[in-house]
Amino acid sequence: MATFSKPLLDSLRRQKVSRKPLIILVATILLLTRSRLLALPKETLKSVSRKVAKSKQRLSTREVDDVLQQVYVKEEDGSKTLLLNVKETQREKFASDAPFFPPLSTSTKAKPNVNVAFLRQFRAIIFRVAFPSLWTKETMIVGLHSFFLVLRTVLSVIVAKLDGRLARDLVSI
Repeated sequence: MATFSKPLLDSLRRQKVSRKPLIILVATILLLTRSRLLALPKETLKSVSRKVAKSKQRLSTREVDDVLQQVYVKEEDGSKTLLLNVKETQREKFASDAPFFPPLSTSTKAKPNVNVAFLRQFRAIIFRVAFPSLWTKETMIVGLHSFFLVLRTVLSVIVAKLDGRLARDLVSI
């Protein structure tokens, strides 16, 4: 067992810890999330104010704070009302997508497998639901994300080559 000349914990306690990295981290997080932090309550408050205007009731400050914390409101008849603005899918869209999602056979339901039925449904989900057209926002986000991942990989390989050359030249001196 190794013995240290100075106790390790005492030397660690004497070192001054800089708070600068923590402050930089908090500032970066706040800068990156500022639009979401500011936009979400405004959108929710607008949605609530529209519903209140329809019912001609005024919410107290406490009720507004409670509404900002919840997504659903329980109605008197036991149903729930969604407070977020969600675009409802039209029945025509369901009808046009129905041929791409045929009912599965009983053997497929009992034992899921990677077969033709799975690949057909997966392709339908990807190309009909997730990316309905090439120029949608979702397609662009995934495309840009993939591009930057590949770019990061290429840059990492280049930097690794440069590090190797640098180490080779240092060793040869």
